[in-house]
Amino acid sequence: DRLCKNTFFCESQIISLADTFNAIIRDRPTGSGLNIDNAIEIIEKDKYTFHGGLKEIFLIIVKRVLKNLEKNVYSPEIAARYSNCLWLKKSIDDLEKPDNRLLELQKFIGKIQYNTLGIISVMDYEAGEFLIKKAIKIGDKPIQLTQIQKKYIILSVKNISRDEGFIWINKIYEYLRKNSFNGKISFALIGKNGQQTTISDVYTRLVNGLIEIKNEPVHYFLTPMMYKI
Repeated sequence: DRLCKNTFFCESQIISLADTFNAIIRDRPTGSGLNIDNAIEIIEKDKYTFHGGLKEIFLIIVKRVLKNLEKNVYSPEIAARYSNCLWLKKSIDDLEKPDNRLLELQKFIGKIQYNTLGIISVMDYEAGEFLIKKAIKIGDKPIQLTQIQKKYIILSVKNISRDEGFIWINKIYEYLRKNSFNGKISFALIGKNGQQTTISDVYTRLVNGLIEIKNEPVHYFLTPMMYKI
């Protein structure tokens, strides 16, 4: 906009800081992002791009959030949201130490055949508790149920025809509704192609999706991309 060098817009600087930080740490199809310590160091050393006072406040907030995550200050839902925003890679062991249920789920999803899809969905434990002791089939497909403590239930199915992914999302939701399910649910599609990620990351994003729609009129949340585990 041909502004002089001393012109300062607070809002644009805040957006610039956040955008730069995100660009440094986020994973992309071409490779993984840098860790947060590297991002903080890069921004700290930059003497010209950002307003000094805003930069200092921004970095104080990021460091405070990281420290609070280490101390388990936040609720699990808020911690998951911050971790996702900061692209923190939590190991499967960190999410579920007692029996590594996510490893069991990863083995199940890992058996997806070429030219087919898997579907993973997450619901609150209280809403889906009635499912736990059942051997579920929808149509001719067996359904895997994975209980994460007494917080969430992961429902998953594999080897769905690639052109029936959204049809099956509707089938799963309708099955649950017919069995008195009155909660909300989030879905992700898994294939042999897509954004490379881990089961634990998909799980975190689906939990975040449930949080996002908690007070919304919609019934389910769908992540906006295909994942490759």
